[in-house]
Amino acid sequence: MGGKFFCPVPACQDATDLFDTPWSLRRHFRDRHPWDFVDVEGHGNLPKCQLCNMQADPQKAARHER
Repeated sequence: MGGKFFCPVPACQDATDLFDTPWSLRRHFRDRHPWDFVDVEGHGNLPKCQLCNMQADPQKAARHER
């Protein structure tokens, strides 16, 4: 699922940057918008990991938590 993803937060200093993957956009949200959630097109609004605070697919949580 490639593509280009933008930060939807208007006041974000990185709002004009392109993110190549849904993972990189979710990582951006973990680092820059820790209290917010992002709904990535085609992936939905995923829950946050209790260990790292990044939105992660619960079906892949075991692999994510390594």
